[in-house]
Amino acid sequence: MNIRNFLKYRLAEIKLFVNRKRIILDDTSRKIQRNRVNLHYWKTTTSGDLQNLGDWLSLIVVREVLKLKKLSLDNPIDKTSNLFAIGSIIDSGFQDATIWGSGFFYVPKKILV
Repeated sequence: MNIRNFLKYRLAEIKLFVNRKRIILDDTSRKIQRNRVNLHYWKTTTSGDLQNLGDWLSLIVVREVLKLKKLSLDNPIDKTSNLFAIGSIIDSGFQDATIWGSGFFYVPKKILV
């Protein structure tokens, strides 16, 4: 990787980090809703692409668990919250989030806690 590409990549990461309280994961087209629980899951952006099973299940499992308590992701709450439920998305977001169960798409060299 040459220096120009390296700097371009780092600048993109910095931009995502700065906007982390406004976007879902690293997808600038998906905006966080204020005073809601924002479910973070990987969503394909290309028509015809298959959705990742864990991320697809995230929507279903969270909706069903909330339904047991007669709640939904659309219910307003006192503050904005982020939820990573299912799927290999831990390394895709920069948000402060509650994590139910998630993982990595690859084996990381180092895990920072």
